[in-house]
Amino acid sequence: MSVIYYQSRGRSMEPFLLDGDELIVRGGASPRVGDVALFRSAGGGQVAHRVVAVDAAARVLVARADAYLSTREAVAFADVLGTVEFARRGPRLIRISGTAGARLRNRAIVAVLPLLAALKRALGSRSDREP
Repeated sequence: MSVIYYQSRGRSMEPFLLDGDELIVRGGASPRVGDVALFRSAGGGQVAHRVVAVDAAARVLVARADAYLSTREAVAFADVLGTVEFARRGPRLIRISGTAGARLRNRAIVAVLPLLAALKRALGSRSDREP
């Protein structure tokens, strides 16, 4: 097992990960649905996004940004660098995956975030119609 250190850039994973968080990645790990994976992006560079689907037969996973739910990217297993285990935010070390509780939380994020976004859109469009 190798360890990769990666500094998150941008706001695509907010509120879960913040711009500037130092991510500690377990290299060579096979991400599961809900995990945050570090991978080589089709657009170039490295990206840390949440895994929302895994197709083992095709050896591809689908990753998305937490803040931009419509941003999805198919990633070949060969481009996956590892799974984010911890985020260092200042003096705090936050566990991201690796325990049963973290796995459950991560899977809940995959399921709940789209529902919250749909609710927010529905409430926003409803308030636009009210005087």
